[in-house]
Amino acid sequence: MNCAPLAKGRERHPYLSRQGVIDLLFFNDGKWFLVDYKTDNCSAKEAVEKYSLQMKLYAEAITAIYHIDLAEIYLYLFHTGEIAPIKF
Repeated sequence: MNCAPLAKGRERHPYLSRQGVIDLLFFNDGKWFLVDYKTDNCSAKEAVEKYSLQMKLYAEAITAIYHIDLAEIYLYLFHTGEIAPIKF
């Protein structure tokens, strides 16, 4: 897989259905964490740029469904072994 950007310019719509699979959601020391595994062959910076929107949508869904607030969001990059934080 390459690190091509996700489609841009999508408008938010309250009736639009989205589907995704959360790789890891865990609770530690009183805080919730979200981690998504990526197999792309790209740098941490490129992965953050590419997947920030996806991770923010996951965070919105988690908050809406489970009524919890996430402390931190990360991407784990299998290709490099890096852990990249997502700012939200």
